Amino acid sequence: MGLFGSKKKQDDTEAREATVRALGLSFDPVDTIRIDPVDFFLLPGGRPYGASNVLHGHLGATEVRIFDWTAQRPHDPMPELAGFTGLGVHTITLTAALVGLPGAVRNLLLTRGRTATTRGFPQPATGNAEIDSRFVCHTRRPEVAEVLDEPGFVAALVGCPDDISVEFTDRSLLLVGQRRPTEQLSLFTRSAVALAAATPSGLFVP
Repeated sequence: MGLFGSKKKQDDTEAREATVRALGLSFDPVDTIRIDPVDFFLLPGGRPYGASNVLHGHLGATEVRIFDWTAQRPHDPMPELAGFTGLGVHTITLTAALVGLPGAVRNLLLTRGRTATTRGFPQPATGNAEIDSRFVCHTRRPEVAEVLDEPGFVAALVGCPDDISVEFTDRSLLLVGQRRPTEQLSLFTRSAVALAAATPSGLFVP
């Protein structure tokens, strides 16, 4: 069993390194900047928690960081768990993409379900039938929801993988989804970058 396990781990490492090269990014097996879940609504913080298998660098002018996130399952449901399958009884393992934005944005969550714990965020409709049929919008500023109805943003959002939830906070966009095998990381990464590029101007703080 040890031999098979070592071979599988070697194959996974080689596949991940090939993906890193194809994207022009760097790879760290552990999180060197220590991402803090307190900064994000969509990263569960049940201890122990942390990021691993981190791809990082720039795609064009956009800074990206793609990583696996593992945490102890919290007592309260998290927004990104809506519709998830295959989660362990005691742990949650996710794949996330953190993408830099050119300026500060209003806090906004687009999640997959209304049963999520979102720290009291109201849930206004966006007015866009495509978004409202797929996501639940969470924001303390209802007028923010109304700026999402831009064709480029809607197209980029709908083009993302079906299981993702989205968070805009501070100067970053966070996409969270089920644990991705290596062969799906390129699509996941490019979806996040495309969504960041299509961020409606009305989300940015003046």
